[in-house]
Amino acid sequence: MKKLKQFIIKNKQVKGFTLVEMVIVIAIIAMLILLIVPGLSKQKDRATSKTDEALRTTIETQRQLAEDNGDGTSLEELVKKEYISQKQKERYEKLLIKPQEKERYVFVYLAAPSSLLDESVEYLSHKEKLKVIVYA
Repeated sequence: MKKLKQFIIKNKQVKGFTLVEMVIVIAIIAMLILLIVPGLSKQKDRATSKTDEALRTTIETQRQLAEDNGDGTSLEELVKKEYISQKQKERYEKLLIKPQEKERYVFVYLAAPSSLLDESVEYLSHKEKLKVIVYA
């Protein structure tokens, strides 16, 4: 019994973490997560685009091979002759149907000096990727 009391007294003297220390650790972990997560989403986008490009290359290579062998080159014929799988065909069709980035236009009426207009047109067309149509 004496040993138990000594053990309890000894353990009471051991200090734990304070609330402030715990909050600081959680704040540091949250900051690290904020730094890491955006990079992961960019990597996913890059991986998806590389996968799509690899699929396009595969389909084109298999079409060329089928053409060299005298077979048809439509997607259905490639699947039928087992140049590509049904899953590859479906994924490729989704890539073809995927909406392309729409072109954005800006209309400019000639009311400014020509040097300023030239700089504005260059900025809008190259930096903002807009098609510029100038009306005189």
